[in-house]
Amino acid sequence: MELCFNEMTVMKNGALPEDIALCAQAGFSAVELRKGTLLRYLRGGGTLEALRQTLEEQHVRAASLNALESISFQTKAGGRMLRELSDRLFMVHVSDCPARAPFTAQRAESYWPGEGDAPLEELLRSVRATGYDGPCSVEVMDPNVLALPAGDAIRRAAETMKPLLARVER
Repeated sequence: MELCFNEMTVMKNGALPEDIALCAQAGFSAVELRKGTLLRYLRGGGTLEALRQTLEEQHVRAASLNALESISFQTKAGGRMLRELSDRLFMVHVSDCPARAPFTAQRAESYWPGEGDAPLEELLRSVRATGYDGPCSVEVMDPNVLALPAGDAIRRAAETMKPLLARVER
């Protein structure tokens, strides 16, 4: 699976060209562009051509602009939905969460992979078993994470996702 970073995680403190460079330095091969960040970049005088050049120079690809929302794997219906949609799956968002009853976690309770109670390795193995080999995008919405400088958040995302994906690939 491909290591990807979701710009939602740095939406308060990030800047598009700098985020892309930081993603490259941290080892991400893809970035999930956030519509608001892209519009802010364009309104500030940036161009799509300059953005394309930055991505190319940094060897990072734009995996998507926004993404599908999540599919819950907490029920048999979620697993069935994954199998039924696997041929259309183009992006997997990854964050951890506290132990809670299904469908009761809050977006602000999303943590770095491995810092919560979700069975992420098992879930990603299930995704992998469908044949999916695309981007796994880190998206953490914890207010403390959103307050981090972009470089710190991007480095932490890589530190938590790389070992997880390595275990899933074994």
